[in-house]
Amino acid sequence: MKKAGIILTLAISTLLIPSCKKKSGDPAPEEVLTVPSFTAKINGVEQTFSLSKYTINGAAIQIVGVDLQGNNINLGTSDSTYKFLGAYTITTFGPAIAMYTVINPMTQHVAKTGKLTITKLENDKISGTFYFEEENGVKVTEGVFNDAQKQ
Repeated sequence: MKKAGIILTLAISTLLIPSCKKKSGDPAPEEVLTVPSFTAKINGVEQTFSLSKYTINGAAIQIVGVDLQGNNINLGTSDSTYKFLGAYTITTFGPAIAMYTVINPMTQHVAKTGKLTITKLENDKISGTFYFEEENGVKVTEGVFNDAQKQ
């Protein structure tokens, strides 16, 4: 009798285990939220900029990353199509410009060469990559901004 009771219990338990298949009434998975980030290597040293934002003024766009000490990277370009997606060559006088500003002591490093690539601009967020070199040899490499918020 005990053996029959165990088998009956196992059979009932198996029937009560829910199926792994998605039911039509199940809610859709939640959207994954991304945290805005802005990082770059300054002369080979990884630096994180805790604040990242962008603004659009007509055909011009400006993207800024600021670290905890107030040092910042400023990227900008203009695009008469107002799409802004794509790659832009950074030079001293455009079409794209870049600057790394150190607060203490106050120095500005204006890029003479480099590249800014905007890969996403949607839902008031912008993402892309950049690198540039300043006239006195300061190199900003492996720059990445992800989901910077529109200001």
